[in-house]
Amino acid sequence: MSEKRELYYRQLQVIEDLVSCKEDEGEVLKRHGVSGRLYRKWLGQEAFVDELVRGISAARHRAMLKIARYVPAAVDGLVKMIEGEAGESTRKACLDLLAMQAKESKGSGGGRPRITQKKATRILEVLAEKEGEGGGGNSKY
Repeated sequence: MSEKRELYYRQLQVIEDLVSCKEDEGEVLKRHGVSGRLYRKWLGQEAFVDELVRGISAARHRAMLKIARYVPAAVDGLVKMIEGEAGESTRKACLDLLAMQAKESKGSGGGRPRITQKKATRILEVLAEKEGEGGGGNSKY
């Protein structure tokens, strides 16, 4: 029967620093005076690994929340580019916006799209301009 013990303060500090992503693994271990051998021993302890996994999960969650806060601004920026002149970066912005929309539609179970009919029409116009410049018949599709 495996006995679960509490972690030492030093182990908790190492885990906290590892998941903060401010330094790489080697730098964290060196700063805390943890040898590779000791670290491997800790990685063999269920309590240490469980806490490390929880820390990684929390860090991932924080990153997703941060990204979610900036998505509306990014989409607004892409839409403004689309509504402007039709340069190469605008065409790429169109494709990025369409890819984001497709990913969101798959993730939400096919909910109502966030691209309005007017925006979708403008995206298609910009992409059609690109096709017209390229000779039309040279498309891979």
